[in-house]
Amino acid sequence: IFASNGIFIDKIARNNIFLKNCLLHTSNYQCEDIQIKRLANKITNGVLFPYGKLKAIHDWVAENIYYDRDSLINDRYVQLDKSGLGILTAKKGVCSGYSNLMTALLRAVGIPSIGVLCFTLRIDTRGGWFDNQNLNHEANHILTLAYVNSRWVIVDVTWDSDNVFENGMFKKKTGLGVSSKYFDSTIPFISSTHKFVKFVF
Repeated sequence: IFASNGIFIDKIARNNIFLKNCLLHTSNYQCEDIQIKRLANKITNGVLFPYGKLKAIHDWVAENIYYDRDSLINDRYVQLDKSGLGILTAKKGVCSGYSNLMTALLRAVGIPSIGVLCFTLRIDTRGGWFDNQNLNHEANHILTLAYVNSRWVIVDVTWDSDNVFENGMFKKKTGLGVSSKYFDSTIPFISSTHKFVKFVF
């Protein structure tokens, strides 16, 4: 998985045409929406460098968005608006919502970014990467790649959030607050739990 993920990242283009496409306003990444632009500018106000802006946006999303376990358990998340603006309005969502909002905010401040569909090993996943079924499983998660300082930075803002919406209540999972464990993850570290499948605009 380490080798596969490394090849995956290396193959993502870094040319100007591709990076411009990673700044576009789309139905999921509404980076030109006035609410998104205002929030992105507010979060990054006074932050001079792109890497600092990336960290500020990561921290804001992890702190202010709640993982919607209720909709996941009841399979209602499929019908919900998972776009960046939809998640900003609802204040809750699943991994796609976290990633879409983060990507929209990053694009709004000029940082090229994309989503990456992946399969993740969760607590209840048995066999790890030694199980062929896990190696070949379809994607069950999405994280974000941001192009900063001439490299693709890996960020899983969902896993860094301590927030959960469960039994109709907004609450903290541990009370430890926002984590940076999955911010700017290295390939060896992220490969212990994530297998990259494909990137999405």
